[in-house]
Amino acid sequence: MIRKAIGVIFYYFLVKPFLKKGGSWNMVKSSTKFQSTRKISVGNRNIFRNHSKIVSDKKSEFLVLGNRNYFDYNSLIKSHHGYLKMGDNNYIGPNCILQGFGGLTIGNGVMIAGNSFISSSNHDYSNPFNEDYLMKEIGKETVIMDKVWIGANSVITAGVTIGKYAIIGAGSVITKDVAPLTMVVGSPGKPIKKYDLESKTWSNIV
Repeated sequence: MIRKAIGVIFYYFLVKPFLKKGGSWNMVKSSTKFQSTRKISVGNRNIFRNHSKIVSDKKSEFLVLGNRNYFDYNSLIKSHHGYLKMGDNNYIGPNCILQGFGGLTIGNGVMIAGNSFISSSNHDYSNPFNEDYLMKEIGKETVIMDKVWIGANSVITAGVTIGKYAIIGAGSVITKDVAPLTMVVGSPGKPIKKYDLESKTWSNIV
C-alpha cells in the first residue's frame, strides 16, 4: 500500500501537471518516462510499471490513453510523429513496443503479451539506390479492436485490422486483416479456428 501511495503521489505532483490532460488517480513508478507531455492525455487508474515509457514528440498529432490500463515493465508506447489512441482495461506486457507513425488505435479489453511489436509504418524500400534508402517511413493505420488477445513475441504489421475477440498465437507475424472471433497462428499468420456462435465452440477451419 505504501509503494502504491508513493506511485500515486509521484504522478500527481511530477507528471499530471505537465500532461495535456491527466486524470486525478494513476500509479506511476519513478522510473517511468513521459516525453513531450503536452501531446499526451491520460485517463484514470492506469498503472505504469518500472521503466515503462510513454513517448510523444512535437510532430505527433496526439497520444491518448483511457482508463484502467496496465503497462508492464519496459513497455514502450510512442506516437512516433503520428497518433496513438487506446481505450480502457487493456494489458500491455513487458518489453512490448506500440508505434503510431501511421496511426494506431487500440480498443477495450485487449491483452498484448510480452515482447510483442505493433507497427503502423513500413520503411520505404522502393529504390535501393536512393541515398535515403530505408530512411523514409510510409504510414498505414493499424487497428486492434475490443477483446483481442495477442500472444507473446508477436508482430502486427502496418495497415492491419484485427477484429473483436480474435486470438493471435504466440510468435505470429500478422500481415493481413484478421476477422472477428478468429484464431490465427504462424508466420505469416494463418486462420486455424473460428468461434461458432451457435455451438459456442472454436471450430477448425478446413
